Amino acid sequence: MGVHQAVEFLLGLFLISSSVRIASDHGGGAVLGLGLALLMLPAITIGPLAALRVLSPTVHRVVDVVIVMVAITSPLLSLGLDGNAILMMVLTAVALAVLTRSTSYTVRPRRRPRPPAVAPPLAARPPTWARDLGIAAGRARTQLPRHAGRLVGRLKNGGRK
Repeated sequence: MGVHQAVEFLLGLFLISSSVRIASDHGGGAVLGLGLALLMLPAITIGPLAALRVLSPTVHRVVDVVIVMVAITSPLLSLGLDGNAILMMVLTAVALAVLTRSTSYTVRPRRRPRPPAVAPPLAARPPTWARDLGIAAGRARTQLPRHAGRLVGRLKNGGRK
């Protein structure tokens, strides 16, 4: 849903900036209106890029379809659009239809970071045979070579220190 919102923001900004170039008496207002609709819709829909989380993604989907229908039928309406405005409206409708078709309209819940797991100190843990065996194995691993070396040395010296 975040990518969908970002693309709609970009389409809206593009249409608003394009409406300035189109003469106001030849359909610049219709292109501006479509741009404002595409700028406001993702801003009020629940999602990662929303400013006011008012509309659900399901309602957003319905509004997207309505916008596509209005933009596609705009040349048939008596809005006084010129060729550039008609081209902008139809291309935006096609882009929004493709975007609508490829969006799942689900918002993933944000993960809350888990606090790091801190093991209690050894003295606070209840004694278990597995822990005691592990401690003994660790001691044997570190001290066994030293003890074995002393034993071999004593055997060579005939039992003297």
